[in-house]
Amino acid sequence: MNCRKPFREAPAFTLVELLVVIAVLGLLAGIATPVLGRARKAGEQAAETSAAKNLITAYLAAAQDQNGVLLQGYDEDGEANFANGTSFQAGSSEATRWPWRLAPYLNYQMEGSVLVNERASSVDPLNPNHSYLVSASPSLGMNSYFVGGHENGQPAYNYATNGVCITRLAQAEKPSWLIVFASARGL
Repeated sequence: MNCRKPFREAPAFTLVELLVVIAVLGLLAGIATPVLGRARKAGEQAAETSAAKNLITAYLAAAQDQNGVLLQGYDEDGEANFANGTSFQAGSSEATRWPWRLAPYLNYQMEGSVLVNERASSVDPLNPNHSYLVSASPSLGMNSYFVGGHENGQPAYNYATNGVCITRLAQAEKPSWLIVFASARGL
């Protein structure tokens, strides 16, 4: 005797149910994308704010070591060293720009202070041009027009000749109003 069980349909999703689930997932993804983008941007801004705090602390320490004289953004006679103590070639781009002259006050930790966010990941420390790239394109720019000076032979940027550039800590009447470092993102 052949006993067969009656055929029962296995439970399954209908096409309509499947399309509804896909539509709901698409709607959730559409809502989440801008929220995640704003969260990412807020994280990048927080990283830049932290880097700016590190830079201003180092900048003030450098000024303190120089008896109140503020670091210039660009100094043709600037001297800078690698982390191992060897000097950059005199007159090199790296030695004249502010990042490497400020590096000793950052313990040579350029990532997280001079280089943040996508800039930190785009400048490879193993690249032979690493030191040049750090000096040429930091994540934050220095306001050397009004603070510290910018000595490069251009009259508009000469050290302390424009009448508004402070070159010593004591010249700052309202230090909290001064902007020394600002984001270079998008430039």
